[in-house]
Amino acid sequence: MREGETMRILILAVLLVGCVSAQGYTNYGPGVRSCGKWIAEREDNYQYAGWLQGWVSAAGAYGAAAFLGYNKSGDLAKSGTEEMEAWVDKYCRENPLEPIRAAAEALVIELAERAK
Repeated sequence: MREGETMRILILAVLLVGCVSAQGYTNYGPGVRSCGKWIAEREDNYQYAGWLQGWVSAAGAYGAAAFLGYNKSGDLAKSGTEEMEAWVDKYCRENPLEPIRAAAEALVIELAERAK
């Protein structure tokens, strides 16, 4: 196995474990903050949107949906940034003590379901 393939598999494993469970991987950046922080700070802090886009993009790139059994292709439904942010806004208003990462995980599952 080439070095690049090994790294891709490692990244996929870390990402997918995170999608399945709140434990088991290290999260970096805004994802560790609470949903309450997302609601309070998102409009003035663009790193939240960038982090979310990167997290969802990585899940799509590494086929999280297929691994989790949501669809065979691993694809996620297409979604615009504003739609994803609105979805996370709703999740975070309903779950202010959850980490933003949990909202991103739930969004990936939602997008995988839509792509079926």
